[in-house]
Amino acid sequence: PDDGLSGGQAEQRQDDDLAGEIGYAFALAEDQNAFNGDGTSTYAGTTGIRQRITDVFSTTAGKGQYIGTGNAYSELVLGDFHGTVGLLPLYARSGAKWYCSSLFHETVMGKLQTAAGGNVVIDIANGSTPRFLGYPVELTQVMPVTEANSQVACIFGNLRLGSMLGDRRQLTLALSSDYKFAEDQLAIRGTQRVDINIHDV
Repeated sequence: PDDGLSGGQAEQRQDDDLAGEIGYAFALAEDQNAFNGDGTSTYAGTTGIRQRITDVFSTTAGKGQYIGTGNAYSELVLGDFHGTVGLLPLYARSGAKWYCSSLFHETVMGKLQTAAGGNVVIDIANGSTPRFLGYPVELTQVMPVTEANSQVACIFGNLRLGSMLGDRRQLTLALSSDYKFAEDQLAIRGTQRVDINIHDV
């Protein structure tokens, strides 16, 4: 279709789209490793924060974890979140955020917010805001979207104090007109080198 772009502009937009797709794939992989890594090669050997919390729980009788009411999202109550905030040391409160999936935010946090007294029509129309109990909510699609027993479904804390991301080589793109010559195609490769260390939960 004619989108009104000249040949050069269209090529530039395609290049931007491609770089954006590759960058998005790497960002998704970083999130998967940082939150869900279990130390296996699937996650580049990274042990993510959810696994670290689970490991610490089994060796410290639950230090740093607040066990929610019931085992279903619908059974969680506002006191569970207040209890979670209460576990965070004061020095970590500055810069602290909630980390959860958009489904968890809408069906649990948002539900608790709109169920609170004092809401008016405009509050319902605007929906739940990405803040909860005074702290920002960071939505990430790699956090759980289905209920399960013994699940770390939501994280609260300052990730800057407990994790590091080492960037050894930033996103690098390479192009080859030879590799797919027989198919009359260009091959484009994107690589980066990073490591994630969750050193304290």
